[in-house]
Amino acid sequence: MAAPSTSLTPRSDTLMLRIGTSEILISQPYAERITAAETATFIRKSGMSATANLREAFKTCPLLQQPFTGIQLLADTPTMLVPEEEFHEADSSSLFDHVYKGYEHHLKAHIDLPELHCAAVYAIEKDILTVIGDHTDHYQILPTTVPVWRYLHRHEQGKNRRKLFAYFHDERIDVFSFSRNRFVFANNFKVDNEHDALYFILYTWSQMKLDSEKDELHMIGDVLNRRWLSERIRMYLRRPFFDTIEPLAGKMAASCKPLPADLQALADLEY
Repeated sequence: MAAPSTSLTPRSDTLMLRIGTSEILISQPYAERITAAETATFIRKSGMSATANLREAFKTCPLLQQPFTGIQLLADTPTMLVPEEEFHEADSSSLFDHVYKGYEHHLKAHIDLPELHCAAVYAIEKDILTVIGDHTDHYQILPTTVPVWRYLHRHEQGKNRRKLFAYFHDERIDVFSFSRNRFVFANNFKVDNEHDALYFILYTWSQMKLDSEKDELHMIGDVLNRRWLSERIRMYLRRPFFDTIEPLAGKMAASCKPLPADLQALADLEY
C-alpha cells in the first residue's frame, strides 16, 4: 500500500473524491469543460462504513471505471493545527491522540501550510488508504477544511477590516480567522440547526472582541436556513456576507450538479 502523497499535480486524468455524510462525490475537474460525464454522485448506504461505501463506489460508479492516474480525496476528519516553529513530525501522532480521543488506530498524516506558518495534522482510516491504494499509487487525502482555509486566505486578504469565516459542511461548522498570515482562531462545532450555528458564530465573535460595526463575517458552504440566519445575524452585525467558491463556474455545464465549496477550492489550488 502506497503512503499518501503530500503533493499531487492537477491534471485531466486526476480524479477528485469527496466522502460526505450522505454521499460520495466524484469529479474530473481539469478537462476543458466539465459535463455530467465528468461528475457523479454515489449515495452512501446506511449501516455501511465510509470504507465499505467507497469500495462499493469503485465497483459500481462508471466514472471510477475510467482510466485515471491519481486521486485527490477529501474527508471530514478531525484536524489539529500546530505552529510551524513548534511542529515536530515525530511527536505529531502522540500529540494528536492527546487532543482527539478515539483515533488511536488511525494513521496520522500532516500537510504543511507555509503561507499560514503552521502544519495541519489529521487522522485517516487505514482501510480507506487500502481501498485507494488498490486503485492507484498516486493519491492525496486531505481534510475538507484545508482547501477552504488556503483558498480564503489567498483570496480574502488586503482589507483593513478583520474577518471571521464560517464554513458549513457535513452537519458541522468550521469557524476561523487569520491575521498577519497566521490563524488567530480555528475551531469546529457540530450544528444540528441554524440556531446552533448562530450561537457558535456570535459566541466566537464575542470571544475575539470583533467590532460589530466595522469587522466582517463571511459564511461559506451549505449554510443552514440562509434567510433566517441572515435576518438574525443582521440584528447583531453590520457586515455579514454569504460567499461562494466557484473557480470552476465557467467550466461547468448546466447539466452538472454544483460542487461543494471544498471541492471547488481544491480545484483552485496547485499541489
